[in-house]
Amino acid sequence: MAAYIFLKDIGKKNKNDIVIADLSLGLEKGKKLAIVGSNNSGKSMLLRILAGIIKADFGTIFIDGKEFLSNSKEIKKTICYIPEHNDFYSDLSIYDNLFIYIKMFSELSSGEARKIILNWADIFNFSDVLYLESCKVRSSKLRIISLARAFIQQPDILIMDQPTKNLDIENQSLFWSKTKSVLKNTTVIYSSYDFSEIEKYSDRISFLDRGKIRLNGSVEQIMNQTESYSYYRIIFKDFVDKGFSRILKESSHCYHLSINHNQIEFYSPNKIESVGLIKKAFEWDVLDFQERPFDFKDIFLTQTKSNL
Repeated sequence: MAAYIFLKDIGKKNKNDIVIADLSLGLEKGKKLAIVGSNNSGKSMLLRILAGIIKADFGTIFIDGKEFLSNSKEIKKTICYIPEHNDFYSDLSIYDNLFIYIKMFSELSSGEARKIILNWADIFNFSDVLYLESCKVRSSKLRIISLARAFIQQPDILIMDQPTKNLDIENQSLFWSKTKSVLKNTTVIYSSYDFSEIEKYSDRISFLDRGKIRLNGSVEQIMNQTESYSYYRIIFKDFVDKGFSRILKESSHCYHLSINHNQIEFYSPNKIESVGLIKKAFEWDVLDFQERPFDFKDIFLTQTKSNL
């Protein structure tokens, strides 16, 4: 199936620093893509570019086969962007904030807008604060209200920066279940550090590091690409021998080596070489040893630090 959203050679500078470099990415209509990366990896900037908030310095974005320009009003009306931080007018009520939001993308009558607001206020349990000024509403409640805008608008494209950050499990589940049922035809792109959320609710995942895509695919595809990797942890009785530390540091089969007093952690794709290193460790006083296959969090840590 052809890509509904396609980014070609996107680049963005921040002063003299390149934040996003020669990035290309495609996503089919109705799919959910999680953008994963460490702080300052370019995630938020990429999302703002996709939402038309800022312009890319290089490259082109196509939406449904048409070139997307950040000043294209018609296309922007089909996009809902929810930033990481709540962005309500503090001196207006929740109701007025949502009413203004509806008027920005539709020509609904005041009565129709009111029905929609009341409906979603009931579903997401914020009817009790609907007429309070937003500055008087606690931040966790504001977050679910902010997310409710996606259902009020029902956009073609939904872009979110850490959408469920600081939400409890109940509201997180409610949000994603409603997304699955109500916005099933909406193309969703979001960032998150919640690995459980990413695995449960994403069709595709892209690892972004230093403005470039490292891995891109479904959870299953990405796990298959790293199925030969394992995590190793060794705890010594007293301390890590300097000679053994040097052996590990010089090994081309150890990745993300961490040495802390009497403990060593590392990843490796080579079982035979790793077993040899483990045997070598037992020349000293080993208290504990752990080996396990990669999980999704391991992939995140490795992909956002250095190439495997």
